[in-house]
Amino acid sequence: MIVRITRSKALGLVEAPRSKSWAIRLILLSTISNGESTICGLPQSDDVEAAIRMAKVLGAEVKQSGECIVVTPNSKPCGGYVDVGGSGTTLRIGTALAATCRGSITIDGDETLRGRPIRELLESLEELGARVSGYSLPVTVTGPIKGGFVEVRGDLTSQYISGLMLTGLVVGLTIRVIGEPVSRQYIDLTRRVIEESGCSVHATGDAITINQCTPRLGTINVPGDYALSGFYAALALTTGGSVTVTGLPEPMGHGDDSVVNLFREMGAVSTFSNGNWTIEGEGGLSGVSVNLRDSPDLAPVMASVAPFAVGETVITGVRHLAFKESNRLVTMSSTLRAFGVHVQYSEDEIRILNSRTHGALIKCPNDHRIAMMSGVIGAGSEGETTIVDAECVGKSNRWFWRDLRKLGISLQED
Repeated sequence: MIVRITRSKALGLVEAPRSKSWAIRLILLSTISNGESTICGLPQSDDVEAAIRMAKVLGAEVKQSGECIVVTPNSKPCGGYVDVGGSGTTLRIGTALAATCRGSITIDGDETLRGRPIRELLESLEELGARVSGYSLPVTVTGPIKGGFVEVRGDLTSQYISGLMLTGLVVGLTIRVIGEPVSRQYIDLTRRVIEESGCSVHATGDAITINQCTPRLGTINVPGDYALSGFYAALALTTGGSVTVTGLPEPMGHGDDSVVNLFREMGAVSTFSNGNWTIEGEGGLSGVSVNLRDSPDLAPVMASVAPFAVGETVITGVRHLAFKESNRLVTMSSTLRAFGVHVQYSEDEIRILNSRTHGALIKCPNDHRIAMMSGVIGAGSEGETTIVDAECVGKSNRWFWRDLRKLGISLQED
């Protein structure tokens, strides 16, 4: 699909996309839960569909019920083959849970996922007694593992830790995290999902202990996602408009919801009330310095606004962006340059200067957030922006282009 965008002003209300990070964790947690789980408000995304496929090879039955799914664990012996597409979260958490099965599960993914880290997790599972066919995709994992103590790196991806945390509910684990963990908010999210299911997490220093516990989900709704909503909010700032995003949880001021305050620090009117986040972009914006080590998904959001802010925006703590759907240190920078933006990056930092942006030709590097960033910049730039393979947004938010049109962005799909 090709999307063509011309400069226009974003005005109106849009519902927040549901959080795929929450959804994937809830789906996979439901495979080891006590009885049926009903999960409602699932986002329409490729990654969520991948998690449902993973749930099925983990032995669960998944049925659609209106706008919800009903997951029944242990409906059949676990085992088989699953393609998880480009979903890194499903890969890492699902692989860890696969090691609790007596059957063999073969896991594969698309070309981008085959290049993302998995070896360290597989080595940790081997230490616990799993058999693996290799250290890259496709990989076959055969359990069951035993509980006890295991070490895993935390400086590449937090998903290793999240996977072992859910696995600890089955076998009991103490996880020692080696290195300073990145994306802490997602470790916190995994802990929150576990604790809200009636089980406990004990964290001390670099160790996390999960005792054997059978979680209970019951009926649960997936909340809105701040990192995805940030692109809608950014439209108000790049186009001089006003956007209200509805259906969001109360911001806590850290993780992805810190974007509410970050936009305020840049000089925007950014307010939250009763689940609604309103952003007005008619005032001047100023560059900021921000460390996104614990919320890396905000980097493309901040990068889409930075060219429209006076001065320089410095984004640090982004070393692990190299291991996303694309190497975002490279693809964010090359995308910005295509729009005429002055940008420099190093191993752990991106610097973006105020620039006069123009239309660009962008080919999605199979990375949903790069395509969304391009749409936001294109809507605020002179000339026409053409985004090729624009359907890649379906990984997390299938309705992104529809929503831009609803907000008044001049957009044509071919």
